[in-house]
Amino acid sequence: MARYIYEMMTQVKDPSANEPRKFAGNHFDDQVGGWVSDLWSE
Repeated sequence: MARYIYEMMTQVKDPSANEPRKFAGNHFDDQVGGWVSDLWSE
């Protein structure tokens, strides 16, 4: 199990991958430079 966790933590991720950054009903907005509630309409 420790080896599996080590492998996961040392994997090199593709920095060009555009993963959505979400956290508990919020998302990170680069335009405002911070976290914004998902309840706010765009």
